[in-house]
Amino acid sequence: MILSRLMQGKDDYAKRIQEQINQYKNVDNMHAALSDMHEYWKRKHLVPVWQKVCESTNVYDFYARNFIRGMEETGSRTMASLGSGDGRLEIEVAKRMKTLGAKDFVLQCVELSEHQTGRGDKHAKEAGVSDVVQQVLGDFNSWKSPVPLAGVMANHALHHVADLETMFSNAREVLGLNGKFITIDVIGRNGHMRWPETLDIVESIWNFLPMDKRYHNIFKKTCKDYLNHDCSTQGFEGIRAQDILPVMMQNFEFEYFFAYGGLTEAFINRGYGVNFDDKKEEDKAFVDFLHKLNELLIDLGHIKPTVMFACASPQRTRELRVFKKRTPEFCVRDTSA
Repeated sequence: MILSRLMQGKDDYAKRIQEQINQYKNVDNMHAALSDMHEYWKRKHLVPVWQKVCESTNVYDFYARNFIRGMEETGSRTMASLGSGDGRLEIEVAKRMKTLGAKDFVLQCVELSEHQTGRGDKHAKEAGVSDVVQQVLGDFNSWKSPVPLAGVMANHALHHVADLETMFSNAREVLGLNGKFITIDVIGRNGHMRWPETLDIVESIWNFLPMDKRYHNIFKKTCKDYLNHDCSTQGFEGIRAQDILPVMMQNFEFEYFFAYGGLTEAFINRGYGVNFDDKKEEDKAFVDFLHKLNELLIDLGHIKPTVMFACASPQRTRELRVFKKRTPEFCVRDTSA
């Protein structure tokens, strides 16, 4: 019922599919637009925590180690990446798996756009991993592996999924009991909007910013008032972001879970991030302040986090590791409020 309301029939779904394909038709690197200030924030405040919680040294290591655990616990040597884009990240994951000693495995890259699968083939051959990184053209809203899988990864792809129920159900079925579903994704409000309680705080801080910090570098305009833009009006961007965590909880038992964000990224996202200079102490101090405020508000339960690092299985295979008291249940935002 949720899906039918969102898509309003096959014509609208087909239209969004084409918009999604067109969006990345001429984009060679779809993850290259974050600012230096965003990297400063991530490196200083996020990486030390998620490395401790997730027991990994970096993003590639996070996916690689959990894939290897999945292979060990299922006996399968096949993994899949949903919404893999141009496959650059998957190539690095495969290389890391080889470094860690994994052999005779296949990582299937499931991607909607033939433009991206073509790039993926090219990149895999150039990296010398075309024997283990394979491209699969398909709509991962409904794609289902014909063989059992040791693991499924979805790197910033779930917020493009309209039919989360089918996608998670299909993944759970092919993962058996011990396979791993591994993801880093957005779990905030649909369309990447701020929830009202977060928006109140963002707007209060926004009013103190000089106008040069309010320039939106994608829309090419200065925003006197904070632009709480709904990205889901075209394609599938953030189409059901707020449902990702609840639906995943219905299908899986979490093993690693780290959630953060809500306030800080409103100021240092792709739109505004380049307005802040990571070489200026006052700009870094402002971002440090935002992060500390964000953390306090999450811990108090006043706002909910908007990004998660997670690894889960159809059945629990180890004790859940979280940051502070931020279990999946604590981090779900009541959408009826």
